[in-house]
This record gives sequence, C-alpha cells and structure tokens, in this order.
Amino acid sequence: MNALLKKCKELGIKWIQLSCAKGKQNFYKKLGFVERDSAATGMSLFL
Repeated sequence: MNALLKKCKELGIKWIQLSCAKGKQNFYKKLGFVERDSAATGMSLFL
C-alpha cells in the first residue's frame, strides 16, 4: 500500500477512494484513510 500511495503522489493523484471488506477498516485507517458515511460506503484519502 505504501508503494501504491507513493506512486499516486508522484502522479499527482489527490484523492483515493476504495472499498474494503467489512471489518478491515482499521488497516486503512492506519494509512490515513477515513470511513465515508453509511450512504457512501468505503473509505477515502486526500493526499
């Protein structure tokens, strides 16, 4: 994930959204992602 995030930054990508398996949100939170509201499931990260 760190390599993917680094590549996104190098390419000028400013916002990442993802879907993850239920119960795996903490893995992504450690990387800076935040949960979206229940109407828009998934997680997002502004770089």
